[in-house]
Amino acid sequence: PNMKFVVISIGTNDAYKNYGVKDLFKNLREKFPNAKVLVVQGGYGPDMCKGWPTVTQACLDLRATTEAQVTAYYDLFKAEGATIIGPALKVGDVHNPALFVNQGKEVDRLIGG
Repeated sequence: PNMKFVVISIGTNDAYKNYGVKDLFKNLREKFPNAKVLVVQGGYGPDMCKGWPTVTQACLDLRATTEAQVTAYYDLFKAEGATIIGPALKVGDVHNPALFVNQGKEVDRLIGG
């Protein structure tokens, strides 16, 4: 109950499909009723998984994802009161933490770090 912030990075692994945003926020409100939710955008675009030895269907889906789909996805979180930290990145591998330095700085700024 005393938690001030919850930071989640979401989007890439579910290929920007709504698998229960309302349920997620219901659970967050129950567990952390006083917390502000910050959502860090993920990655998508034609270079996703570039250079990987195996390209999965998830990678192909992310390559085909459009900016409009990404915007609509994060609008679901905004509608629940979340602050969106972006932008979503058009990169080959979202597992490189160096790509998210600016988003990290924005999170720090918002939480007073």
